[in-house]
Amino acid sequence: MAKFLSKVKFNFLGTYIARVRGSVESNLFKSAFGWVNNSLVDLTEAGELSCGAHVSGILAMTGLIKEMHLTVDGVLKDMEQFGWYEIKNLKPGAILLWEPKITKQGRICAHVGFCIDNLSAISNSETSKVPIQHSLDYDGTRKIEKIFWHPKLD
Repeated sequence: MAKFLSKVKFNFLGTYIARVRGSVESNLFKSAFGWVNNSLVDLTEAGELSCGAHVSGILAMTGLIKEMHLTVDGVLKDMEQFGWYEIKNLKPGAILLWEPKITKQGRICAHVGFCIDNLSAISNSETSKVPIQHSLDYDGTRKIEKIFWHPKLD
């Protein structure tokens, strides 16, 4: 067995992309609880606000950030500390930051997700409340503001 393992070269990027693809329609990132004024509250509102939990959960699981976060700001700060940097061109596996938009509850929210290829991304859906695969620009309704890359994905 050891002889076989010595010939294996782990494909980090391929494994990472497989985990992102495997997250589609998963309930794993749907809820995160905290105490607010002595009441237990689902801080992600049953998946409506789970983009940060989705992205940071996969990044933390693969050692590309320190820990999970519930906010886009928390994800971006951790990414910066872990060596992520901004790039200009799309690459499969890159983290995408979309422009903020007003949610149906009237909140202004930024959004993060994963680039899968030159046409599609995977991110948490505010309406489906789970990660979904969709076009990079949400069918022309949301612009990508920034693209981030980590050297470990090379």
